[in-house]
Amino acid sequence: MVEAFGRRTLHMSLEFQHPFALTTHKTSQGRHTHARIQYLRPALNSHLRTDLPKKWTWFGCVCHQFADSNEGGLPGRLRCLGVTAESDPVTDYCLEGLGYCNTWPVASPTKCRIGIMGWLLACRQSYQEGMHILYGTNTIRIASSVLHQNLQRIFSEATLSLLTSLDLVWDPVQLSLASGFVGEDEANVSCETRPPVFPSMIRPQISFRGGNDIQREKALGVDWKYTNEEQLSQTLNNQVLPMVDSLVQRLVPPTTDVTFQCPTWAWYKLMDSLLVETQGLQATKPQRGDLGGLKCWRQTTAELSASSIFPDVVQHCSGAKAAEDYSISGIWVHISSKDVQLGNNATYDHARCTLYGLRELEFCSS
Repeated sequence: MVEAFGRRTLHMSLEFQHPFALTTHKTSQGRHTHARIQYLRPALNSHLRTDLPKKWTWFGCVCHQFADSNEGGLPGRLRCLGVTAESDPVTDYCLEGLGYCNTWPVASPTKCRIGIMGWLLACRQSYQEGMHILYGTNTIRIASSVLHQNLQRIFSEATLSLLTSLDLVWDPVQLSLASGFVGEDEANVSCETRPPVFPSMIRPQISFRGGNDIQREKALGVDWKYTNEEQLSQTLNNQVLPMVDSLVQRLVPPTTDVTFQCPTWAWYKLMDSLLVETQGLQATKPQRGDLGGLKCWRQTTAELSASSIFPDVVQHCSGAKAAEDYSISGIWVHISSKDVQLGNNATYDHARCTLYGLRELEFCSS
């Protein structure tokens, strides 16, 4: 069952939009008919039937953002290799009809469909097994602001507890981070007393949707006309990242390995520099990202001391490192390979190359 229905990245979408422009048969358009959606860029909204009225559209499909050979690592997660402009979740156009479907086995458009409904409807045991495979072994990618705000109203707690791998592509212009995943009866409940939305989550990833950088930064309270890097650095580390911290607290247990994908190199280079300066090199752990690119560790503002979490353990530990050894709360700040900018031969950032343990002139631009 896992081979048939698991170990993939699956799109989950709910939008109020015009109906998709769906083909009724396989075409010869190559990458431009993923999940039967016609991709006719550069025409705006060419994948939609704009001649028909908008309606609520629930849609799901298998992610074919990459060729089959690029899958690896986490359950269903695709490596962010930085080979093309479509190398991370924010530049995924599957829901506009663009994908590498031809490189995947099985005939089109069957390969683009999740295809598990028949199994789920067969009997109670099949339903239970299928739900565990569907949500427990796949990465679920959600770019819908409607679902970011209302997922708890649509799915039961039992279903949400099955999810283990999640890609959240966030649009702060449509929905603030503070409004995400706040249940109808939980608006006034603190994160400390509220159970996490995804208690079984192993490794979620949060990124901002691509598009208008100015609108995104305004929505996040970032002055896009910043006059110096120090001003931007303080805003990112004292305002933007704490908003991400609060979202993470609502979503997952404190031991979860969370990745926040930085949208630009201008942001990342200021974040990692300040984190090394304030946390120290050992705590910041600058290194290669397991999804490609670079990453560093940010201790969250909600980080708890070891003595408050494991009092019995710490009592039997000796030395000043006990609290550090049992420190558990934080997030990985990540930058994808395509966005790393260490300069050219003349301006190459040798200090950062050494900091991350890279090969000489790695990520060097031509």
